[in-house]
Amino acid sequence: MTAIRNRDESDAQGQATGPLPVGEDDEFLEPELVTDETIETLLRGAKILVTVVNVVVLMTFSILALGFLLHLAGASPEASFVDWVYRTTERAMQPFRGMYPIQEIDGRSVFDASLLFAAAMYGFMAICLHGFVVYLSAYIRRYHRRTVEAENRSRSTPGADEYLG
Repeated sequence: MTAIRNRDESDAQGQATGPLPVGEDDEFLEPELVTDETIETLLRGAKILVTVVNVVVLMTFSILALGFLLHLAGASPEASFVDWVYRTTERAMQPFRGMYPIQEIDGRSVFDASLLFAAAMYGFMAICLHGFVVYLSAYIRRYHRRTVEAENRSRSTPGADEYLG
C-alpha cells in the first residue's frame, strides 16, 4: 500500500510518518541562490573575457614577431611604421629585455634573441588561452545540454514527482 503524505506529515490513514525527505515536496524547499541561467551567464562572460585577453596576446605576439623581422632585416627607425613597431615592442619586451645579448649581423641588421624568446612566450600563452577558450566552450555546451535534458526529462513524465509507487 502506498502512503500519500500530507502537509502535516501524516499518511492517508492519519498516522504520523516523520519529516518529509528533502526534494519530495517543492513547497518546503528553499529557493536556489544560483540558477542555471546565472551559471551559464558567468561561463559565457568568462569565455568572452578569455577571448579578449587571447586577442590582445595574439596582437602582442604579432607585433613582437614583426619587430624581430624588422630588426633582422635592418629596417630604418626613421620610417614611421618601423618606429611605431619598435616603440610598441618595448613595452611587451620589458620582462624579457637583456636575457640574451643582441648580436649585430652586419651594419644595420641585428639578431635579438630576447625579442624572439618574448614572441615565443607570447605565442605559447596564446595557444594556452586558445585551449582554455575551447575548453570553456565545450563545458558551456555540455552544461547547457545537461540542463535541457533535465528539463525535457521532467516534462516528459508529467506527475512523476507526485507518484511514489
